[in-house]
Amino acid sequence: MICIVLCLSVGAFSFAQHEDYKRIQINKHLQTVLNDSIGKKIINQLDLLFLQIAKGSIDENIISKPHKDLTIAVLNGLQGIKRFSNRSDSLNHYQKQLIKFYPISEHVYSVSIAILNTNTKGEPRTLKTILRLIAEDDNGLITLSIPLKYMTRNWKSKKVGNITYVYSDTIQLERAHKFNTKNTIMSKKLNVPTEQFKFYMCENYQEILRLLGYEYQLESASTYKLGYGVEEGYIFSIMNNEDFSHDVFHYYSGKIHVAKNRNWIAEEGIACSWGNAYYVDKHGEMIELNRLVGELKAYLLKHNDKDLLGLFENNTKIFNHIDSDLSVRTVISGVICNEIEHKKGIDGILSIINSGRIPNSMDAYFKVLDALLGINTSTFNIEVWKLLENY
Repeated sequence: MICIVLCLSVGAFSFAQHEDYKRIQINKHLQTVLNDSIGKKIINQLDLLFLQIAKGSIDENIISKPHKDLTIAVLNGLQGIKRFSNRSDSLNHYQKQLIKFYPISEHVYSVSIAILNTNTKGEPRTLKTILRLIAEDDNGLITLSIPLKYMTRNWKSKKVGNITYVYSDTIQLERAHKFNTKNTIMSKKLNVPTEQFKFYMCENYQEILRLLGYEYQLESASTYKLGYGVEEGYIFSIMNNEDFSHDVFHYYSGKIHVAKNRNWIAEEGIACSWGNAYYVDKHGEMIELNRLVGELKAYLLKHNDKDLLGLFENNTKIFNHIDSDLSVRTVISGVICNEIEHKKGIDGILSIINSGRIPNSMDAYFKVLDALLGINTSTFNIEVWKLLENY
Protein backbone atom coordinates (compact mmCIF):
# COMPACT_ATOMS: atom_id res chain seq x y z
CA MET A 1 0.00 0.00 0.00
CA ILE A 2 2.88 2.37 0.79
CA CYS A 3 4.32 1.77 -2.68
CA ILE A 4 0.99 2.53 -4.36
CA VAL A 5 0.52 5.80 -2.51
CA LEU A 6 4.10 6.80 -3.26
CA CYS A 7 3.72 6.17 -7.00
CA LEU A 8 0.52 8.19 -7.23
CA SER A 9 2.00 10.99 -5.17
CA VAL A 10 5.04 11.20 -7.43
CA GLY A 11 2.72 11.39 -10.44
CA ALA A 12 0.66 14.21 -8.95
CA PHE A 13 3.79 16.10 -7.93
CA SER A 14 5.25 15.77 -11.43
CA PHE A 15 2.16 17.22 -13.09
CA ALA A 16 2.11 20.12 -10.66
CA GLN A 17 5.70 20.91 -11.57
CA HIS A 18 4.91 20.85 -15.31
CA GLU A 19 1.88 23.04 -15.84
CA ASP A 20 2.52 23.16 -19.60
CA TYR A 21 2.12 19.39 -19.91
CA LYS A 22 -1.01 18.48 -21.87
CA ARG A 23 -2.62 15.55 -20.09
CA ILE A 24 -4.34 12.71 -21.92
CA GLN A 25 -7.78 13.56 -23.22
CA ILE A 26 -10.51 10.96 -22.94
CA ASN A 27 -12.66 10.31 -25.99
CA LYS A 28 -16.31 10.96 -25.13
CA HIS A 29 -17.15 7.34 -25.87
CA LEU A 30 -14.61 6.23 -23.27
CA GLN A 31 -15.65 8.47 -20.39
CA THR A 32 -16.86 5.41 -18.50
CA VAL A 33 -13.19 4.46 -18.05
CA LEU A 34 -12.95 7.26 -15.49
CA ASN A 35 -15.82 5.76 -13.51
CA ASP A 36 -13.55 2.90 -12.53
CA SER A 37 -10.72 3.35 -10.03
CA ILE A 38 -8.39 1.12 -12.06
CA GLY A 39 -9.13 3.14 -15.18
CA LYS A 40 -8.21 6.36 -13.40
CA LYS A 41 -4.97 4.84 -12.11
CA ILE A 42 -4.01 3.64 -15.59
CA ILE A 43 -4.64 7.07 -17.12
CA ASN A 44 -2.58 8.72 -14.37
CA GLN A 45 0.25 6.26 -14.96
CA LEU A 46 0.13 6.90 -18.70
CA ASP A 47 0.34 10.64 -18.10
CA LEU A 48 3.31 10.09 -15.81
CA LEU A 49 4.96 7.91 -18.46
CA PHE A 50 4.56 10.53 -21.21
CA LEU A 51 5.96 13.20 -18.92
CA GLN A 52 8.98 11.00 -18.18
CA ILE A 53 9.48 10.27 -21.89
CA ALA A 54 9.53 14.00 -22.62
CA LYS A 55 12.13 14.47 -19.88
CA GLY A 56 14.19 11.55 -21.22
CA SER A 57 14.05 9.61 -17.96
CA ILE A 58 11.64 6.68 -17.67
CA ASP A 59 11.27 5.16 -14.21
CA GLU A 60 11.71 1.41 -14.74
CA ASN A 61 9.41 0.74 -11.77
CA ILE A 62 6.38 1.65 -13.89
CA ILE A 63 7.42 -0.74 -16.68
CA SER A 64 6.33 -4.39 -16.61
CA LYS A 65 9.03 -7.04 -16.30
CA PRO A 66 8.51 -8.87 -19.61
CA HIS A 67 10.73 -7.12 -22.17
CA LYS A 68 11.35 -4.24 -19.72
CA ASP A 69 14.58 -3.03 -21.35
CA LEU A 70 13.08 -3.25 -24.84
CA THR A 71 9.94 -1.40 -23.72
CA ILE A 72 12.03 1.45 -22.29
CA ALA A 73 14.14 1.65 -25.47
CA VAL A 74 11.05 1.74 -27.69
CA LEU A 75 9.29 4.35 -25.57
CA ASN A 76 12.39 6.53 -25.45
CA GLY A 77 12.11 6.56 -29.23
CA LEU A 78 9.02 8.73 -28.83
CA GLN A 79 11.37 11.58 -28.03
CA GLY A 80 12.00 11.62 -31.78
CA ILE A 81 8.59 13.22 -32.17
CA LYS A 82 10.35 16.45 -31.17
CA ARG A 83 11.60 16.81 -34.71
CA PHE A 84 8.06 17.77 -35.74
CA SER A 85 8.32 20.93 -33.67
CA ASN A 86 10.79 23.68 -32.87
CA ARG A 87 9.90 23.50 -29.19
CA SER A 88 12.41 21.58 -27.12
CA ASP A 89 9.67 19.99 -25.02
CA SER A 90 7.25 19.40 -27.88
CA LEU A 91 6.07 15.99 -26.65
CA ASN A 92 4.57 17.81 -23.66
CA HIS A 93 2.61 20.04 -26.02
CA TYR A 94 1.34 17.30 -28.31
CA GLN A 95 -2.26 16.35 -27.83
CA LYS A 96 -2.72 12.82 -26.51
CA GLN A 97 -6.10 11.12 -26.75
CA LEU A 98 -7.23 7.83 -25.28
CA ILE A 99 -8.92 6.05 -28.20
CA LYS A 100 -9.10 2.42 -27.01
CA PHE A 101 -9.34 0.85 -23.57
CA TYR A 102 -10.45 -2.70 -22.89
CA PRO A 103 -9.53 -5.72 -20.72
CA ILE A 104 -7.69 -8.62 -22.35
CA SER A 105 -7.53 -10.79 -19.22
CA GLU A 106 -8.04 -10.39 -15.51
CA HIS A 107 -6.23 -7.25 -14.30
CA VAL A 108 -4.67 -6.69 -17.75
CA TYR A 109 -5.81 -3.99 -20.20
CA SER A 110 -5.02 -2.92 -23.75
CA VAL A 111 -4.73 0.85 -24.06
CA SER A 112 -4.25 2.89 -27.26
CA ILE A 113 -3.22 6.55 -27.31
CA ALA A 114 -3.35 8.82 -30.35
CA ILE A 115 -0.69 11.54 -30.46
CA LEU A 116 -1.50 14.61 -32.57
CA ASN A 117 0.31 17.87 -33.13
CA THR A 118 -1.31 21.05 -31.86
CA ASN A 119 -2.68 23.66 -34.23
CA THR A 120 -0.08 26.12 -35.47
CA LYS A 121 -0.81 29.03 -37.81
CA GLY A 122 -4.23 27.66 -38.63
CA GLU A 123 -2.88 24.36 -39.97
CA PRO A 124 -4.98 21.24 -39.32
CA ARG A 125 -3.83 18.82 -36.66
CA THR A 126 -1.87 15.83 -37.90
CA LEU A 127 -1.97 12.36 -36.41
CA LYS A 128 1.63 11.45 -35.63
CA THR A 129 1.39 8.17 -33.77
CA ILE A 130 -1.04 5.67 -32.32
CA LEU A 131 0.69 3.91 -29.44
CA ARG A 132 -0.66 0.70 -27.93
CA LEU A 133 0.47 -0.39 -24.48
CA ILE A 134 -0.48 -3.17 -22.11
CA ALA A 135 -1.38 -2.02 -18.59
CA GLU A 136 -1.27 -4.50 -15.71
CA ASP A 137 -2.83 -4.01 -12.30
CA ASP A 138 -0.74 -5.75 -9.64
CA ASN A 139 -2.67 -5.14 -6.43
CA GLY A 140 -3.13 -1.48 -7.32
CA LEU A 141 0.33 -0.87 -8.77
CA ILE A 142 -0.01 -0.14 -12.49
CA THR A 143 2.82 -1.17 -14.81
CA LEU A 144 3.04 -0.70 -18.57
CA SER A 145 4.69 -2.53 -21.46
CA ILE A 146 4.71 -2.83 -25.23
CA PRO A 147 2.30 -5.54 -26.50
CA LEU A 148 5.04 -7.92 -27.69
CA LYS A 149 4.41 -10.65 -25.12
CA TYR A 150 0.63 -10.53 -25.56
CA MET A 151 0.71 -10.51 -29.36
CA THR A 152 3.16 -13.43 -29.57
CA ARG A 153 1.66 -15.49 -26.73
CA ASN A 154 0.77 -18.35 -29.10
CA TRP A 155 3.97 -18.27 -31.15
CA LYS A 156 6.59 -21.03 -31.16
CA SER A 157 10.28 -20.78 -30.31
CA LYS A 158 13.40 -22.60 -31.51
CA LYS A 159 16.96 -22.17 -30.27
CA VAL A 160 19.67 -22.35 -32.94
CA GLY A 161 23.08 -21.90 -31.35
CA ASN A 162 23.11 -18.42 -29.83
CA ILE A 163 19.87 -17.37 -31.52
CA THR A 164 16.39 -18.01 -30.12
CA TYR A 165 13.85 -17.66 -32.91
CA VAL A 166 10.25 -16.77 -32.08
CA TYR A 167 7.82 -17.34 -34.95
CA SER A 168 4.15 -17.82 -35.71
CA ASP A 169 4.35 -20.63 -38.26
CA THR A 170 7.67 -22.06 -39.48
CA ILE A 171 11.30 -21.08 -39.87
CA GLN A 172 13.92 -22.17 -42.38
CA LEU A 173 16.58 -23.87 -40.29
CA GLU A 174 19.23 -23.70 -43.01
CA ARG A 175 19.06 -19.90 -42.96
CA ALA A 176 18.96 -19.88 -39.16
CA HIS A 177 22.11 -21.99 -38.86
CA LYS A 178 23.83 -19.80 -41.44
CA PHE A 179 23.06 -16.67 -39.44
CA ASN A 180 24.21 -18.28 -36.20
CA THR A 181 27.53 -19.16 -37.87
CA LYS A 182 27.96 -15.63 -39.24
CA ASN A 183 27.20 -14.19 -35.82
CA THR A 184 30.03 -16.22 -34.30
CA ILE A 185 32.52 -15.52 -37.10
CA MET A 186 31.92 -11.75 -37.14
CA SER A 187 32.26 -11.37 -33.37
CA LYS A 188 35.48 -13.39 -33.33
CA LYS A 189 36.95 -11.35 -36.18
CA LEU A 190 36.26 -8.15 -34.25
CA ASN A 191 37.41 -9.74 -30.98
CA VAL A 192 34.18 -9.08 -29.11
CA PRO A 193 32.08 -11.63 -27.17
CA THR A 194 29.57 -13.54 -29.28
CA GLU A 195 26.15 -12.48 -28.06
CA GLN A 196 22.86 -14.32 -27.81
CA PHE A 197 19.83 -12.76 -29.47
CA LYS A 198 16.08 -13.23 -29.34
CA PHE A 199 14.91 -13.10 -32.94
CA TYR A 200 11.26 -12.44 -33.85
CA MET A 201 10.17 -13.48 -37.32
CA CYS A 202 7.91 -10.86 -38.93
CA GLU A 203 6.41 -10.56 -42.39
CA ASN A 204 7.32 -6.88 -42.79
CA TYR A 205 8.17 -3.69 -40.95
CA GLN A 206 4.52 -2.81 -40.30
CA GLU A 207 4.10 -6.06 -38.35
CA ILE A 208 7.23 -5.21 -36.37
CA LEU A 209 5.81 -1.81 -35.48
CA ARG A 210 2.61 -3.40 -34.18
CA LEU A 211 4.58 -5.78 -31.95
CA LEU A 212 6.49 -2.78 -30.59
CA GLY A 213 3.26 -0.92 -29.85
CA TYR A 214 3.05 1.39 -32.86
CA GLU A 215 -0.36 0.87 -34.41
CA TYR A 216 0.42 3.87 -36.61
CA GLN A 217 3.55 5.95 -37.15
CA LEU A 218 3.38 8.81 -39.64
CA GLU A 219 6.98 8.75 -40.87
CA SER A 220 6.85 4.96 -41.39
CA ALA A 221 3.34 4.67 -42.80
CA SER A 222 4.53 3.20 -46.12
CA THR A 223 7.73 1.48 -44.92
CA TYR A 224 7.60 -2.29 -45.19
CA LYS A 225 10.92 -3.95 -46.09
CA LEU A 226 13.04 -3.09 -43.06
CA GLY A 227 13.91 -5.05 -39.94
CA TYR A 228 14.58 -3.74 -36.44
CA GLY A 229 17.50 -4.29 -34.10
CA VAL A 230 19.78 -5.04 -32.50
CA GLU A 231 17.96 -3.45 -29.54
CA GLU A 232 18.58 -4.74 -26.01
CA GLY A 233 19.37 -8.20 -27.41
CA TYR A 234 16.26 -8.33 -29.62
CA ILE A 235 16.11 -8.66 -33.41
CA PHE A 236 13.05 -8.39 -35.66
CA SER A 237 13.48 -9.92 -39.09
CA ILE A 238 13.78 -8.31 -42.49
CA MET A 239 10.78 -9.56 -44.49
CA ASN A 240 10.57 -12.85 -42.56
CA ASN A 241 14.17 -13.84 -43.31
CA GLU A 242 16.24 -15.58 -40.62
CA ASP A 243 19.51 -13.78 -41.47
CA PHE A 244 20.17 -10.40 -39.82
CA SER A 245 23.95 -10.47 -40.21
CA HIS A 246 24.29 -7.13 -42.02
CA ASP A 247 23.13 -5.09 -39.04
CA VAL A 248 24.67 -7.45 -36.50
CA PHE A 249 28.04 -6.50 -37.99
CA HIS A 250 27.21 -2.81 -37.43
CA TYR A 251 26.12 -3.68 -33.89
CA TYR A 252 29.42 -5.39 -33.05
CA SER A 253 31.42 -2.66 -34.78
CA GLY A 254 29.67 -0.04 -32.68
CA LYS A 255 30.90 -1.76 -29.53
CA ILE A 256 34.56 -1.13 -30.32
CA HIS A 257 34.61 1.99 -32.50
CA VAL A 258 33.98 5.64 -31.67
CA ALA A 259 30.97 6.87 -33.64
CA LYS A 260 32.70 9.89 -35.18
CA ASN A 261 35.52 7.70 -36.55
CA ARG A 262 33.29 5.13 -38.25
CA ASN A 263 33.35 5.46 -42.02
CA TRP A 264 30.06 4.17 -43.39
CA ILE A 265 31.33 3.60 -46.92
CA ALA A 266 33.69 1.05 -45.40
CA GLU A 267 31.21 -0.31 -42.87
CA GLU A 268 28.51 -0.90 -45.46
CA GLY A 269 30.97 -2.76 -47.66
CA ILE A 270 32.11 -5.02 -44.83
CA ALA A 271 28.53 -5.59 -43.64
CA CYS A 272 27.65 -6.66 -47.18
CA SER A 273 30.69 -8.95 -47.43
CA TRP A 274 30.64 -10.56 -43.99
CA GLY A 275 26.87 -10.44 -43.71
CA ASN A 276 24.61 -9.66 -46.66
CA ALA A 277 23.17 -6.75 -48.63
CA TYR A 278 20.33 -6.35 -46.07
CA TYR A 279 17.46 -6.70 -48.56
CA VAL A 280 15.67 -9.83 -49.78
CA ASP A 281 14.81 -10.73 -53.36
CA LYS A 282 11.34 -11.56 -54.68
CA HIS A 283 11.75 -15.13 -53.42
CA GLY A 284 12.49 -13.98 -49.88
CA GLU A 285 16.17 -14.94 -50.11
CA MET A 286 18.75 -12.60 -48.64
CA ILE A 287 20.79 -10.90 -51.37
CA GLU A 288 24.52 -11.45 -50.93
CA LEU A 289 27.71 -9.89 -52.26
CA ASN A 290 28.70 -12.67 -54.67
CA ARG A 291 25.44 -12.34 -56.57
CA LEU A 292 25.74 -8.56 -56.81
CA VAL A 293 29.35 -8.73 -58.01
CA GLY A 294 28.13 -10.94 -60.86
CA GLU A 295 25.39 -8.43 -61.64
CA LEU A 296 27.91 -5.57 -61.59
CA LYS A 297 30.26 -7.36 -63.99
CA ALA A 298 27.37 -8.11 -66.34
CA TYR A 299 26.33 -4.45 -66.24
CA LEU A 300 29.86 -3.27 -67.08
CA LEU A 301 30.15 -5.67 -70.02
CA LYS A 302 26.70 -4.82 -71.35
CA HIS A 303 27.33 -1.08 -71.23
CA ASN A 304 31.00 -1.31 -72.25
CA ASP A 305 31.62 0.91 -69.26
CA LYS A 306 34.68 0.69 -67.06
CA ASP A 307 34.16 3.97 -65.20
CA LEU A 308 33.99 2.24 -61.85
CA LEU A 309 35.01 5.42 -60.06
CA GLY A 310 31.98 7.22 -61.46
CA LEU A 311 29.66 4.41 -60.36
CA PHE A 312 31.28 4.41 -56.92
CA GLU A 313 31.22 8.15 -56.31
CA ASN A 314 27.72 8.68 -57.72
CA ASN A 315 26.32 5.46 -56.27
CA THR A 316 24.53 4.90 -59.56
CA LYS A 317 21.38 2.78 -59.40
CA ILE A 318 22.11 -0.36 -61.43
CA PHE A 319 20.31 -3.03 -59.37
CA ASN A 320 16.74 -1.78 -59.68
CA HIS A 321 15.68 -5.05 -61.31
CA ILE A 322 16.51 -6.78 -58.01
CA ASP A 323 15.80 -4.06 -55.44
CA SER A 324 15.91 -0.29 -55.86
CA ASP A 325 17.63 0.23 -52.49
CA LEU A 326 20.70 -1.85 -53.34
CA SER A 327 23.89 0.20 -53.54
CA VAL A 328 26.63 -0.28 -56.13
CA ARG A 329 28.97 1.72 -53.88
CA THR A 330 28.44 -0.82 -51.11
CA VAL A 331 29.14 -3.70 -53.50
CA ILE A 332 32.39 -2.16 -54.75
CA SER A 333 33.41 -1.30 -51.19
CA GLY A 334 32.71 -4.90 -50.20
CA VAL A 335 35.06 -6.18 -52.91
CA ILE A 336 37.74 -3.70 -51.86
CA CYS A 337 37.38 -4.56 -48.17
CA ASN A 338 37.75 -8.25 -49.00
CA GLU A 339 41.08 -7.41 -50.62
CA ILE A 340 42.08 -5.34 -47.59
CA GLU A 341 41.30 -8.29 -45.31
CA HIS A 342 43.19 -10.66 -47.63
CA LYS A 343 46.34 -8.52 -47.75
CA LYS A 344 46.30 -6.61 -44.46
CA GLY A 345 44.19 -8.81 -42.19
CA ILE A 346 41.83 -7.54 -39.51
CA ASP A 347 44.17 -4.64 -38.72
CA GLY A 348 43.54 -3.36 -42.24
CA ILE A 349 39.78 -3.77 -41.79
CA LEU A 350 39.89 -1.81 -38.54
CA SER A 351 41.91 0.93 -40.24
CA ILE A 352 39.41 1.41 -43.06
CA ILE A 353 36.46 1.36 -40.64
CA ASN A 354 38.15 4.08 -38.59
CA SER A 355 39.06 6.25 -41.58
CA GLY A 356 36.52 8.78 -40.32
CA ARG A 357 34.53 11.47 -42.10
CA ILE A 358 36.91 14.44 -42.38
CA PRO A 359 36.74 16.40 -44.61
CA ASN A 360 34.05 13.97 -45.80
CA SER A 361 33.51 10.22 -45.80
CA MET A 362 34.64 9.73 -49.41
CA ASP A 363 37.94 11.61 -49.10
CA ALA A 364 38.67 10.00 -45.73
CA TYR A 365 37.99 6.54 -47.20
CA PHE A 366 40.33 7.13 -50.15
CA LYS A 367 43.12 8.44 -47.93
CA VAL A 368 43.28 5.21 -45.92
CA LEU A 369 42.58 3.03 -48.96
CA ASP A 370 45.57 4.54 -50.76
CA ALA A 371 47.79 3.79 -47.77
CA LEU A 372 46.54 0.20 -47.52
CA LEU A 373 46.31 -0.91 -51.16
CA GLY A 374 47.60 1.98 -53.27
CA ILE A 375 44.10 2.53 -54.66
CA ASN A 376 43.19 6.18 -55.19
CA THR A 377 41.04 8.14 -57.60
CA SER A 378 43.74 7.89 -60.29
CA THR A 379 44.23 4.13 -60.04
CA PHE A 380 40.69 3.17 -58.99
CA ASN A 381 39.30 2.03 -62.36
CA ILE A 382 42.29 -0.18 -63.21
CA GLU A 383 42.81 -1.71 -59.76
CA VAL A 384 39.16 -2.36 -58.94
CA TRP A 385 38.56 -3.86 -62.39
CA LYS A 386 41.38 -6.32 -61.63
CA LEU A 387 39.68 -7.24 -58.36
CA LEU A 388 36.39 -7.83 -60.16
CA GLU A 389 38.02 -9.97 -62.86
CA ASN A 390 39.55 -12.21 -60.21
CA TYR A 391 36.43 -12.36 -58.05
